[in-house]
Amino acid sequence: GGGGKGDGSAVASIPAHQGRDVTTDDAEPLVVRIPAEAVTKPQILFDPSEVEAHRSELPSGSAAEAGLPGSGEPHPTILKLREAADLGDAESQFRLGDAYDLGKLVERDPMWAARWYGRAAYRGHKEAQYRYARFKMAGSDNQEEVAEAYRWSTLAARQGHSEAEAIRVRLELSLGIDVLYRERAWADTFMPENAVFLSDPPTVAYLQEKLNQFGYDPGPADGSIGPQTKTALLAYQSDQGIAETGSLTAALIEKMRAKTLPDSVQAASSTDEPEAKAKKRERFGLY
Repeated sequence: GGGGKGDGSAVASIPAHQGRDVTTDDAEPLVVRIPAEAVTKPQILFDPSEVEAHRSELPSGSAAEAGLPGSGEPHPTILKLREAADLGDAESQFRLGDAYDLGKLVERDPMWAARWYGRAAYRGHKEAQYRYARFKMAGSDNQEEVAEAYRWSTLAARQGHSEAEAIRVRLELSLGIDVLYRERAWADTFMPENAVFLSDPPTVAYLQEKLNQFGYDPGPADGSIGPQTKTALLAYQSDQGIAETGSLTAALIEKMRAKTLPDSVQAASSTDEPEAKAKKRERFGLY
């Protein structure tokens, strides 16, 4: 909810449990005061025409076809998209997800792609919502992730996305009535996110997936930092010899993304796709 002061500024109350501040343990809302001029006049944090020019440079083929430099240096287009994406540009976030999903100018990284699709989805991007739903459907046999896939396919379908509508209809057959009512209610009250904050649900879910990948136990990748996730994060920080804050930072995310798994773990994860996962892909008509 929001209120006002005599000086024309606006006040927004954000419940702490929504994960916007992972260092906050109490249930008191975080009150953010927004200057009056920011309410009526949006800030332009980057040059949209420059961003659009770099968006158009993303090729349709693979990274190899695009001539990915062998030096390992990020492509200038990716750097520009990342700059705009970090500032909250939904289209750039979607384009980054697409790049890492399909290997355009970068090495493929599906988990990282899902994080960017998710960030754009929370900002109301129709295609990102559809892609994020697909990731949720294919990621595991967790019923809550299937419910999330229904949530995001519903939002994309309401914006006229026909493929999302087809997925939404399929998913309705696999979810209980209570879950359907819950997810429809969530979709009914959804408002695109305008703020830019690091501890958004897709980023927290990425953190949880990486912690699980490294052998820690953060609990389900539900995008919410609870006691179990915080304990796992503290253990990871301790083992890595970094400050044990239990806080999510950009440097921490980049470190986890760059960390290489042992060869045995990589081999197992790349060759041992569960049969149930493949069956679910077929069941929902993903491939």
